[in-house]
Amino acid sequence: VDIDVFHKQNHPKSTIFKRRNYRFNRYKNIIFTSKMKLDTQKNDLLEYVGMGLGMALQTHVKNGNLYFESRYYFWDIFGLFIKLPDILSPGKTNLIHMNMGEDRFKIRIEIRHRLFGLMFIQAGEFQSVIK
Repeated sequence: VDIDVFHKQNHPKSTIFKRRNYRFNRYKNIIFTSKMKLDTQKNDLLEYVGMGLGMALQTHVKNGNLYFESRYYFWDIFGLFIKLPDILSPGKTNLIHMNMGEDRFKIRIEIRHRLFGLMFIQAGEFQSVIK
C-alpha cells in the first residue's frame, strides 16, 4: 500500500488528504482518498471518505502508539451535518498505529458493528519513504 499525505492550496492548513493505493497481484489497483480536518469545537478529527460521508475520531497516545477510535459517523451534505444512528453505520472503528523502529510501523484497523460483529479488518507493516 502506497500512502501519500498532502495538503491542497485551496483548503485550510488544518485539512490534509490521504491517498492510499492498494496494489493487488492479479487485480486492478484500488485508490482511495480521504480528507481529514480538525473540529476544534469538539476536539474531534473528522475523516471524510466520500460523498460527504465520514466519521469523527478521537485520538490518544499510549505506550508510544497512536490510537484512533470512532465516536460517530456522519453525512455532511448540502450544508447539513447529520450524525448517523449507530445502527446505520458500518460500526465502531478502531485503528492502532504501532511504531516498530526507525521509519517502520504497523497499522491494525477493525470495524465492529454492534449487531453484525466484525465487519472489516486490515493489518499490515509499513516502511516510511520520504519523497
